[in-house]
Amino acid sequence: MIKDAARTGILLWLWTFFSLAVAHSGLGGPVPAVREELAFAYDETWQLASQAATPNRYMIMEFVRQGDDFRDWKELLTVQNFSHRLDGRTPEDHLNGLKALREQRCPGATTWTVIDKDDASILYEWWAEPCLGWPDQYEIARIILGQFNVFIIHYAKKSTRLDVRERAEWIRRLSEARVVRRM
Repeated sequence: MIKDAARTGILLWLWTFFSLAVAHSGLGGPVPAVREELAFAYDETWQLASQAATPNRYMIMEFVRQGDDFRDWKELLTVQNFSHRLDGRTPEDHLNGLKALREQRCPGATTWTVIDKDDASILYEWWAEPCLGWPDQYEIARIILGQFNVFIIHYAKKSTRLDVRERAEWIRRLSEARVVRRM
């Protein structure tokens, strides 16, 4: 069963911690009349496990399945919002930055595949062997550029692969996520 608000996609309350979406780096730039939110449907089996924010800069929300413990999750759904676009950076540039960070920490342990991309988003997956005490992990994620924000949605599972149907379902869900602008 999908939560009531999810009938047309849940607007994750990414702006709960932000007073306004800021168009510039926070150095006195103008405040846009429009804010951006991420429309992403998830079902009621997910519960909020952790959240943190730095107003007008960054927000993260992490969900686990009901009954799971955040400290020992089996599946993890993460939504990040970076509230300042870095001019000129493409979704692929953002992905390459993530790859470089992972490679620094765990050289050669991670395999990456781009599933789909366009000018405003990139959908990718990676899987890794254990490294730095982290277990086997598979992740499928999407980076979405808005006008003022960069959103990243991650689905992770402690496994080296997803079954074919489960992978197809997460590709569909992440592909349907949209940036919504509100006045």
